[in-house]
Amino acid sequence: MMMKRVWIVGALLALISGCQSKADALEVICQAPVNSDCQGRVEWERPRCMAEYIEDNISNGEVEELFAALARADTATRRALLQAQLTEAGITSCPMLDVFAPEDTPAE
Repeated sequence: MMMKRVWIVGALLALISGCQSKADALEVICQAPVNSDCQGRVEWERPRCMAEYIEDNISNGEVEELFAALARADTATRRALLQAQLTEAGITSCPMLDVFAPEDTPAE
């Protein structure tokens, strides 16, 4: 009986530790310009390269849905959506915010 409990607790810990937090997934998006190998690419390839990097490195369902919504949104909406999530998660530095949704770009 004790062995069964140990196995169940171990399985639950493995499951929990494999989950990506929302903040960690948002950091993947934020740091994509820095952490991906996209900067060495031709300018027109960079957006797709960073999108692939992000898709390959996030596993939080809520942030996956956010990333899909950001891809469909106009620039002003994209910036507001991402900034709201960053504020909620307590993230203050996000290089991707300026790449993905520049503040000085007018709404489409």
